[in-house]
Amino acid sequence: MMLNLEKQIPSEENPFISFNKQGGGVSLRYGEKWDFTALGQARKDLLFTCISEDHRENVQDVMCHILEHLKAQSVSGNFAVNTLNNYLSSLSCIVRYWGSSNFSLLSKDKEWKKLKDNLRGHYAHSSLRQIGITLNKLSELCIIEGQYFSEIDCRALRAADKPDKQHIALPINIHAQILAQVYNTVEKYHPHRHAISEVMKAGFERLSIEKEIELAKGTYDESNPRFRKNVDGRVQTFTRQLAKVKGIPDFHYRLDGYWLNNLLKDCLICVVFFSGIRRMELLRTNKDSYEVDENTGISTLVTMHSKPNEGIPIKDVWQTDPIVKKVLELAYESSNFAREFFLKQIDAQLSNKQISQDQHEAYKSELNSVFIKVALHKPNKGKIKPNYRINTENGLGLERFKIEASEDEVDEFNLINPDWAGKFERGGTLPKLSLHDLRRSFAVFMVRNQLGNVLTVKHQFKHLNLRMSKWYVNYAELARDKSNRMDEKLFAGINDAIEEACVDGLDDIYNQSSVTSGVEGERVSKRKRERLEKGEQVYLSRNELKALLKSGEKSLVILPTGGYCTSRDCERLCSMDMITKQKKNCGRVMTDKGAKRQARERNSLIAAFRGVNELEDSALSTILVSHKKKILFIEQTLEKHDIPFEQFTDKIKALAS
Repeated sequence: MMLNLEKQIPSEENPFISFNKQGGGVSLRYGEKWDFTALGQARKDLLFTCISEDHRENVQDVMCHILEHLKAQSVSGNFAVNTLNNYLSSLSCIVRYWGSSNFSLLSKDKEWKKLKDNLRGHYAHSSLRQIGITLNKLSELCIIEGQYFSEIDCRALRAADKPDKQHIALPINIHAQILAQVYNTVEKYHPHRHAISEVMKAGFERLSIEKEIELAKGTYDESNPRFRKNVDGRVQTFTRQLAKVKGIPDFHYRLDGYWLNNLLKDCLICVVFFSGIRRMELLRTNKDSYEVDENTGISTLVTMHSKPNEGIPIKDVWQTDPIVKKVLELAYESSNFAREFFLKQIDAQLSNKQISQDQHEAYKSELNSVFIKVALHKPNKGKIKPNYRINTENGLGLERFKIEASEDEVDEFNLINPDWAGKFERGGTLPKLSLHDLRRSFAVFMVRNQLGNVLTVKHQFKHLNLRMSKWYVNYAELARDKSNRMDEKLFAGINDAIEEACVDGLDDIYNQSSVTSGVEGERVSKRKRERLEKGEQVYLSRNELKALLKSGEKSLVILPTGGYCTSRDCERLCSMDMITKQKKNCGRVMTDKGAKRQARERNSLIAAFRGVNELEDSALSTILVSHKKKILFIEQTLEKHDIPFEQFTDKIKALAS
């Protein structure tokens, strides 16, 4: 396929819309594709082929207005191609369901109502929000007049069977299981990284030889399945023997690079576990991205970050762990055979004018990444690959971790992932696993386990509310005093996790639990009953709960006892259960989920009580008295939540005698 720019003839009505680095025109306003490769962003182009030709030019006219507006709003004149693509996707949805592309007609109430009626039930809340952003942008540009798409419209029009779900966070034991597995994989194969690339390269070279041998036999032609089976079998035997000679453990050769691709995915997972980095920044890492700060000795991950910078990549730093150095070396060196192959390929394509200089530079930059595709067996057939980075859209190979959930892990999963409640069952595996799931898990893990001292982690770390931001500021000051720099994005992720945890807790109190106990819990139940008797709605959406938190009308702390506290001015002594039992202004709330957790805690306390009680040691009687009081206190909670139990009546033997 030859690159032919001679056909790109601009005119006053159809000017160039994108340009190369030398200022030459690349894409026309009314072309099928707008190519922005020269900008060096992750998204390189916009495709208009998804829009019918009847509406395409109208959409392109509007996109030109939006593009110029984005440039005018920017101090630097830059814009994010991905943002532009979001507008295009929304316009495509509008045209599809409205049936028109004369957007000025939406100024009329009749057409506005028609559009909303036609959108109803087709999209999730998040998709409708993006459509609303696009429609409101058209109002801002005066293409539409007198109309506004609100958050209320999003809620009213969203599809009931397409709920918005946040990414999942992993239960702590599963988090540790996956982390241990990928960590061990890195340690296992890091010494063999060069040998892996050598064997993979030898396998692909051997493939050509074996094809010639099979053709010379004249038994089968290349289209016959037996031909490929014979060739593949001999190549696999060859590579297996070569891997054994080089000492690579458990090596599996496949022409599509399946085994090595999974190894690279383990490397991806390991980096996210130790940094919380976003997918696109992760895919931009190169072999030199790991650095150690000269002044502090802190391990860092340095790569290009573009999200807040109008699509233009800038250098940024994440705090990480020394294992990441091995991860990057393993991923880069083991995939080097593919990198060399693709570099030769794009050089040839540039020489043959199949790709432009800008495209060549963009692909070369991608191939400088640590994480690239490793399958070489599929012919291009004249098509130029738009992306050489590893593909994670098909998941991270969840089945390889052989997760079998316990009852406690299911309960923990449902607590931190209410959107996914019921999708994770005992003995089963996670509903999904993506890089963003790992990112959220990283934030939750940091919140629950890494900030503060040992005493804080043990007793107070689950007190998650918005007022803890001051605590994090204090910790950041302490970290600076100790020359321990913390990544700002880490704190942003932590704050997001705190807010989501608070919303999860309020949702449990106001929407999920049929009974709430505790001083404040009983008041909540009473208010619910009163509102229901008046025929009022008692359900509060997650957005409404989040708004109440942000406004300060609601406050929440998650207690280590399984309950919550809604009081802003409290010493949190209710973490010791009974101290504030009679306090009238106590904000303690116990829900059905918390009561079930306390039922399991009660069983553990009874077992501990009986074990110590058998010793009949009067010196231990104080501990037994405390255990018994706590058991009886929990029974009061279980009774209020209709959880069956056999009343505890054991006597303390040392006192009885």
